[in-house]
Amino acid sequence: MINSNNVTVTVSFYAKANTDITVPVRLVQVFGSGGSTAVTVDSINNSVTSSWQRFTATFTCPSLSGKTIGTSSYLELTFDTPDTYSTLDITGVQLEVGTEATPFEHRPYDMELARCQRYYEVSGTGTNFGSNLCVAQNTTRANCACAFPVAKRATPTISVYSSSGANTVVAPGVSAVTVTTDSHSIYGIQFLGGTFVANRPYLFYYIADSEL
Repeated sequence: MINSNNVTVTVSFYAKANTDITVPVRLVQVFGSGGSTAVTVDSINNSVTSSWQRFTATFTCPSLSGKTIGTSSYLELTFDTPDTYSTLDITGVQLEVGTEATPFEHRPYDMELARCQRYYEVSGTGTNFGSNLCVAQNTTRANCACAFPVAKRATPTISVYSSSGANTVVAPGVSAVTVTTDSHSIYGIQFLGGTFVANRPYLFYYIADSEL
């Protein structure tokens, strides 16, 4: 979850509709599986017309004190719509810390992707595996130095998984094995593992998480 503990955030967006409607914007703290009941921070009405307008809404997230943060928690931004409308166009959505909405930034895809990868990255799978293909050095170790495409903002938490979702790696004709990371930093990770078949290729699937 975004650290929304007593934080003031401002939402900004552009919108128009085929007819005049009221569109409430809600911010919700969702505490994930096994967590506390979701909390609606606030709901702010916006009068949308047939002409483009920019709207802003400021929310102050309540304290997380006493809340249980479960698996896959997040901060949810919701646009509610009335029953009687046919078209609602929304663009240029931003969520920023603070009380002011800055101009919307148009950044190239590659720049935006690199900024996102500083915080979170999932390695490629299938035929698009990138640098996470390794060969077992012997029956107990597969040296695999995987460099991140972008240095993380902080030392990440590493999760290893297989295409089936288990904490495993696979090789052709070889049963899956459980692996752990040997070492990692903001620049990349190195793997070691369980029982390998020497000189066989293995695919290591990982998640590197450096979220705030």
